[in-house]
Amino acid sequence: MTEKIERDLEGIINKSPAVVFLWRNSEGWPVEFVSKNVNQFGYTQDDFYSGKVIYEQIVHPDDLERVAEEVINNSNSDVSNFVQEYRIITKSGDIKWLDDRTWIRRDSKGNITHFQGIVLDITQRKYLEENLKKSEEKYRLISENANDLISVFDEKFNFEYVNENIHKSLMGYNKEDLIGKNGIILIHPDDQNLVLQSFKELINTGEGLVIARIRHKNGKYVWTETKGKTFYDTMGKRKMLLITRDITERKQSTQKLMESEEKYRIAYEHENFYKDLFTHDIKNILQGVLSALELFKLKMKSMNEEIKNQDLFNDIENQISRGSNLIKNVRKFSEFDKFNKKLGKVDLIKTIENAFENVKHYRKEKKINVTYDLFSESTIIYANNLLNDAVENILLNAIIHNENTIVEILIRTTAIKKDHDAFIKIEFIDNGRGIPKYKKELIFERGFNQEKETTGMGLGLSLVKIILKVYKAKICVEDKIPGDYTKGSNFIILFPEVSV
Repeated sequence: MTEKIERDLEGIINKSPAVVFLWRNSEGWPVEFVSKNVNQFGYTQDDFYSGKVIYEQIVHPDDLERVAEEVINNSNSDVSNFVQEYRIITKSGDIKWLDDRTWIRRDSKGNITHFQGIVLDITQRKYLEENLKKSEEKYRLISENANDLISVFDEKFNFEYVNENIHKSLMGYNKEDLIGKNGIILIHPDDQNLVLQSFKELINTGEGLVIARIRHKNGKYVWTETKGKTFYDTMGKRKMLLITRDITERKQSTQKLMESEEKYRIAYEHENFYKDLFTHDIKNILQGVLSALELFKLKMKSMNEEIKNQDLFNDIENQISRGSNLIKNVRKFSEFDKFNKKLGKVDLIKTIENAFENVKHYRKEKKINVTYDLFSESTIIYANNLLNDAVENILLNAIIHNENTIVEILIRTTAIKKDHDAFIKIEFIDNGRGIPKYKKELIFERGFNQEKETTGMGLGLSLVKIILKVYKAKICVEDKIPGDYTKGSNFIILFPEVSV
């Protein structure tokens, strides 16, 4: 009979929310008994019996010292039981609040042998208490900010209450002007959908915040910030309590600050653009001139006919001409905003052909084969003459970073659709040394050099990216053979399609 009663009692405990513990009063407070329903916290009885989980591990670190001190103080007093509230960490890592009533067991000499506890999960109660505390704080703030508009709405957004001194508030109306009226009609037409959505979220979640423009009685709109909370009246109907504050001055200050920051950001980017343009291109132009002169000196020793050196003079003239063009381009960029607006229809294919003519003799020791796979002989995009510089840079990368005696470049164009928009896709596919995966994003960053010995006459890929951005175009690089970067690269540009 006794065993049956014990089984029945254990069954009752395990079906209840109360977890029963029995700790031995020794180091680590080992558990001698815990009811099976401890699994509501993710643990098993064996977790405690085996010592895998001990008291110090489950009590929240911020509460552990306080809890231990309270146990010691109560143990040294004459009390037979005491109550504590503290947090524990469940097996899944969640935090729960517990109400723990502990009884102290002593032997015949008065020495403590065990602690017996009944533990209840009070997380929900703590949550409600915290919300009540927050609500009380909000109502305190209401009384301190009575010049704000305080209103109560029903679920159809009609005014049911406004504060007594509303005529002093941001809207300028009297109570009689608003009671029973729909609040949405006071919202700026461009903000009404946002406000309606915010009110719906407020009804669903209980709290919310929205920034919108409200029409003042004088007809002007003011920027406002409204905080809201739902509650139920004595009839059980859900209402919305709103506190609305005029933030027009703050919005204006924020807008001016944003405009100022944007102005200086653009100026900073332009300054860096000029610097990068010169440091990258002037260095390479001068290097090209010097290389041509060195070749000229060497050939003068082995050739007697002046006409045979004409190509060297042409190279020098080409480099000087490109230096002159660079200065012209920088002058254009000195008025960047105007540059952004001076876009027109440009034939992409002709631009590519002209760019190749400018760079095909850059490495005379290499043979350069360019083939075309075009969906149209003439492809029109919106750009300007700096597109030529951008294309030259891509072609030069294919030539310079190529250890083959024959440089192969395939230029392919296709018309594609992406996210319902039409684009011209152009690919520059080469047989160069390729670009490792980790460098594919870096090469478009300002200040990145693919190799220390990098030369080249172009603007630099970071500057190419800036120019293409003005055209609303995007650039990326992939492997010629997917998964094997050593077989070459594929530079891909997407230009918005232009109606001809």
